[in-house]
Amino acid sequence: MNKKINLYQKTIAIWNELCELHKQLHDITSEEYIYLLSGDVDMVQEKIDKKKSIIANISKIDIDRDSLVTEINKQFKCKIQNFFELNKFFSDLEIEVNNNHLSKFNSLLRELIYNIQQQNKNNQLFINKAIISLDKIKNAGAGNKAYSLYNSSGTLKK
Repeated sequence: MNKKINLYQKTIAIWNELCELHKQLHDITSEEYIYLLSGDVDMVQEKIDKKKSIIANISKIDIDRDSLVTEINKQFKCKIQNFFELNKFFSDLEIEVNNNHLSKFNSLLRELIYNIQQQNKNNQLFINKAIISLDKIKNAGAGNKAYSLYNSSGTLKK
């Protein structure tokens, strides 16, 4: 049982670190949007570089997560393939039954990922609208007719 508790503690530490890194990624993505709005290209680039660094760290932690699941599968001769199976594996531990840490961390992680995706969509929409505006200005100065691949909401026309 001590082995299982030790593996549980490692699992919680990994999920905690994943949550922290995703929180940082969300914060940087939100700051990127602010700098997009202000037109500060240098700061946008700085935020993009920070995002790349955080994503690289998330990838490293994800490798640790995969290794941990592989270790659990070997030691306990099981075939955990997703979070629900991992959560079920630890469901007999008193600390998890009483506190539900793993589920709480996973819920937080899922919410952070969703928020990052939404913020990235906002950032991309702003960039698309800026490209449309710049294209209109360029074409108006050259006397060319403006053909646009994007509609007013910044998505591709079909």
